[in-house]
Amino acid sequence: MIEIHDPNKLDFTRWIRSGDALVASQIHAEPVTLIRRLIEQRAQVGPISIFVGPVIADTFGPAHGDFITFHSYCGTARNALLADAGVLDPVPSHYSEYPRLFERGAMRCDVVLIAVSAPDHRGRFNMGVCNDYVVQAARRARVVIAEVMEGLPWTCGAELPDDIRPHVLLRAGAQPVAMPETGQGSEQERAIAKGVAGIVPDFATLALGIGSMPNLVLKAMRGHRGLGIHSGAIGEAVVDLMEAGVITNESKPVHQGVSVANLLMGSQRLMDYIDRNPRVRLEHTSFTHDIANMRAIPRFFAVSSGVEVDLTGQVNAEVANGRYIGAVGGQADFVRGANLSPGGASIMMFSSTARGGKVSRIVSRLADAVVTTPRSDVQFVVSEFGVADLRGKSLRQRVQAMLPLAHPDFREALERDSSGSPRRV
Repeated sequence: MIEIHDPNKLDFTRWIRSGDALVASQIHAEPVTLIRRLIEQRAQVGPISIFVGPVIADTFGPAHGDFITFHSYCGTARNALLADAGVLDPVPSHYSEYPRLFERGAMRCDVVLIAVSAPDHRGRFNMGVCNDYVVQAARRARVVIAEVMEGLPWTCGAELPDDIRPHVLLRAGAQPVAMPETGQGSEQERAIAKGVAGIVPDFATLALGIGSMPNLVLKAMRGHRGLGIHSGAIGEAVVDLMEAGVITNESKPVHQGVSVANLLMGSQRLMDYIDRNPRVRLEHTSFTHDIANMRAIPRFFAVSSGVEVDLTGQVNAEVANGRYIGAVGGQADFVRGANLSPGGASIMMFSSTARGGKVSRIVSRLADAVVTTPRSDVQFVVSEFGVADLRGKSLRQRVQAMLPLAHPDFREALERDSSGSPRRV
């Protein structure tokens, strides 16, 4: 039986025990009312741990590390504040693994905090903007506490499974935190997006990451025809191309005519567009990130990025100067799926420099010795200075293909550092 609570009177000590491991739904589906109530009562229920995705609301902060240990798959968004304060302990697993890790008990979950949209006429809830590991976490949890978020869209495919029934329900009236629409980007970013668009053919199916660059890549593809979407995440640029008839999903063997993703991250316009829209579907991680499903899609292209790439193609997408700012995420899943697709390929995109041009993101050696995607999997690399096709190339050939992608201020030093035996790179 579901207990319905006033958000101002919810006593977490009834439901959470000291030492419990919590999991909260992520990004726009973060149950902000529940989280704020938890923060208020953390001294009474703690110490506890909580697994979160990218935090975009102004909820968790470094000061809350007194009674809460934070775990996450990423150091992006406001998680960077937690990482810098030393209270975030990242879990470096492939995104596709998290459902299995919870399912098998390798990652504990005692209590799930989840946001849902208002129930339909059947009394069924919807997870709105994500269909992810929280499902398996909820199946292992002792307690599921749900917040009905009034502005959360009802998204096809994201229905809360019938075997998961909340023990506690809050009707708080909160709205999901939306992100601003992305702008036009810098000249450098637009050049990278144009380079990526030049590799992708008509009638390709795309997987993209989150953030401004994937949206700019899609904007650069307005002249394409018959594109499809099978992605971990999508943003509002997908809306533009669907409305313009560029994204039709006509060439996919499954879900023809439907853009498929695992989660949504973007503006209010994106959430309004996907609400009860049968042309957009959120499939579970076990479907979207399955390599067998990706390799069955002809002309499947995975577009990714990272913190830095070395001259042989090794990609670090996690750490910069010892700070965990990125993620393992689904990069390896989608790269390998695209590499196996008939006519498909994987694409890595990088701006050539960072910190206002002071450091090169194309390096002779990865500074933090973190390899998120090995060079054996990397095919195309794109910077604002061009495209390197690394397929079938030796170590020396890769170096020669990568050097022109670096900023001219760093090329000479990179070439000098990489000269000699291939063992040096």
